[in-house]
Amino acid sequence: IYEDVILFLNNAESTMEDYRNFLFMGPSGVGKTTWARLIGRIYKAVGMFLYGTVAETNQSSYISGYTGQTGIKTVSTLNANLENIILIDEAYSITESGSYGSDVITALVDWMDKNIGCYMIIAAGYEDRILRHFIGDNEGLDRRFNNKYLFEYYTGEAMVGILTRNLQKADLLDQRESATGVHLAPLSGPSRADSNTGDATE
Repeated sequence: IYEDVILFLNNAESTMEDYRNFLFMGPSGVGKTTWARLIGRIYKAVGMFLYGTVAETNQSSYISGYTGQTGIKTVSTLNANLENIILIDEAYSITESGSYGSDVITALVDWMDKNIGCYMIIAAGYEDRILRHFIGDNEGLDRRFNNKYLFEYYTGEAMVGILTRNLQKADLLDQRESATGVHLAPLSGPSRADSNTGDATE
């Protein structure tokens, strides 16, 4: 992202024909949507996109229940978000939905090529499913989603840090307590192979 921004600032015209799309892979609650919003703010600030708002979409934003209408609905959703960042949550659910999914992908690829430089698409979801059932569904998607990031579970220490900062923002934690360390009782719940990791929703 840093290199892309610097290149744009030095020679904006040379970057307008570059695909600027991302795969955010990982479990829920590890910050994929938060990072999408942050990227939107960065790219808007440097003037790369006119609006830079993150439009959160999913399967229902693209697939129509009527034959022949899915491609039209897909293009309509994408056109409504030119100069924005389009987040497709659980992108693999599009192709896993059946025959209509291929209509979405066909329309998506065509639209991406025609409007290159005027959008960013971030496809998010679980790593194995997004690689097999989204990227793997069309050989052209791999090179169009040329930035791939894997988000992993937080460590126990990192989750305590997140909780501490949120408590401070809500004025529910004395600054002196946070300076000396926050002591929390062990969390109960389903165990994982590594019980010292988790996501930020926990």
